[in-house]
Amino acid sequence: MLQQGKLEAVAQLNYETWISRGRELEAVQSHVKQLILDMQVKTLKKPASDETVVEVKSTATISRLKNIHVPVLILIGEGA
Repeated sequence: MLQQGKLEAVAQLNYETWISRGRELEAVQSHVKQLILDMQVKTLKKPASDETVVEVKSTATISRLKNIHVPVLILIGEGA
């Protein structure tokens, strides 16, 4: 969807996946839902970051995760 430029559809999918999943429709007020969707689209329109991603291959490093005291996203898997 991103490659096709369907930013609103991507935002809606993110909303359904992370916000509305398992909730009653009335649980999130309509103006809050619209705000979330607007923020998603705004973020999706930003250019990609120039920052590089560093791949950590050492299994010994995994034990050091307890030393991280900020929110992080850790992905584990095989590259395609």
